[in-house]
Amino acid sequence: MIIRQAQEAAAARRQAIVVEAQRDADGYKRQVVSTARLQAKSLLLTKRENIISRAFEIARDRLRSSLKQGERESILARFVSEAATSLDGGRLTVRANKSDSAFLTPAFLEAVESRLAKSGIVSDLQTGPAVDIIGGVVAERDGGRVKYDNSFEARLEREKWTLRNEVWQLLVGEIDDEGASPGEIARME
Repeated sequence: MIIRQAQEAAAARRQAIVVEAQRDADGYKRQVVSTARLQAKSLLLTKRENIISRAFEIARDRLRSSLKQGERESILARFVSEAATSLDGGRLTVRANKSDSAFLTPAFLEAVESRLAKSGIVSDLQTGPAVDIIGGVVAERDGGRVKYDNSFEARLEREKWTLRNEVWQLLVGEIDDEGASPGEIARME
């Protein structure tokens, strides 16, 4: 009887040890799986950010070289108007990169001033020295103390967080070139 009680106690103790070991093993397994998932997600996000950054680099390169002369002139006029509007007009110095500075002629600036005047913004636009940007303009007032950077780089940076998810969706094929997702396309058909 004592032997049987000892065997039962030993069996119960063994069972308790096995249950505890299984619980510890399950906890350790969950911890390892959770850590692995976090590391995989972190790696995936890092790779995603690298791909998105590369896409923005390609966009900068294309902005630097792919616009035709007429497109650049039209964009410059719009960017000068936006900068002057943001600075509430006045006497402004407008700067562009070396090649785009050729567009900032007195006639060009007068045409922009005229368009601004029609919208109620009085500006006196002057050309300043070239600035090291891809394209666009930098407008300054008060000897450079007040500045509005409307360069391609600055605009891309301002919109980067808005565009990054769209860029990723385009890269992985979740939306088409028109901005529609596969679900939206299916509903349209």
